[in-house]
Amino acid sequence: MSTSSRTIAVAVNPAAAGGASRRVGSAVVDTLRSAGVDVRVIAAVDEGELRSRLGDAVASAVDAVVVVGGDGVVNLAVDVLAGTGTPLGIVPAGTGNDAARELGVPIDDPAAACRRVVDALAGGGRLIDVGVIESLGGGAGERRRFLCAVSAGFDALVNERANALRFPRGPQRYTVALLLELLRLRARRYRVTVDGRAYELDSVLLAVANLGSIGGGMRIVPFASAEDGRLDALVVAPVSRLRFLRLFPRVFAGRHTELDVVSFLSGSVITIDAEETIVAYADGERIGPLPVRISLEERALRVLI
Repeated sequence: MSTSSRTIAVAVNPAAAGGASRRVGSAVVDTLRSAGVDVRVIAAVDEGELRSRLGDAVASAVDAVVVVGGDGVVNLAVDVLAGTGTPLGIVPAGTGNDAARELGVPIDDPAAACRRVVDALAGGGRLIDVGVIESLGGGAGERRRFLCAVSAGFDALVNERANALRFPRGPQRYTVALLLELLRLRARRYRVTVDGRAYELDSVLLAVANLGSIGGGMRIVPFASAEDGRLDALVVAPVSRLRFLRLFPRVFAGRHTELDVVSFLSGSVITIDAEETIVAYADGERIGPLPVRISLEERALRVLI
């Protein structure tokens, strides 16, 4: 089938990267149309409407959905598209872009990302695993798919703190939240079960990865793959604030895996609970308080990469 007979729905998150994705979105539409693709633009004012319109696009049997934005809009599209057979293309235009980076999508070149989409559509793309997180606590029964990782330690606490701050706005809010949580840094007691095997452990940083990075390039599990049928949990043992700060540059570079305070647990189903209230996040999206159950839908999503 030629590209001229293909229909792609393009969804743009106008709020991503401070609104910069709106400009990128227009360029993406023009580039795809120049390649002979029939483009349908999905416009929405909030997450609920975007979810509904993505569902409508799938129901109308478009050949693919392309999202323009950051990890938030990618996460929403993954939650809607996984298991439907509709391929997903990504043109990064957010601040973190972890999913795109891990999948090898060009980060700072929308035209190259569009070419990747068109080429992959002709070849069928690749099937990858999708993570599923289910709330077992106050929001029992709620579930959401994710692509990168679940945060249940320091990074989750930073997210929760940032969401509670009214000032400052923008990226500085997360910087302030990080500093505030760093002052309160301490280990938490967790109960983790991996494929039925139980662990009691103390940790300052705990995350479960399907893909390797979070937080704009923090390579928490550099060996993680969305094509290996497993989840990989990172556990950082109790450390001082100073050593924790020294750890961060190594995590961003993916050079922390051999440190004595770092360990990994791998499996297909992982549950996490804690002795105190900790709110879990998946791909930066708020899920709810622990406990949670994390599993995989293997080869559930076709991506145009």
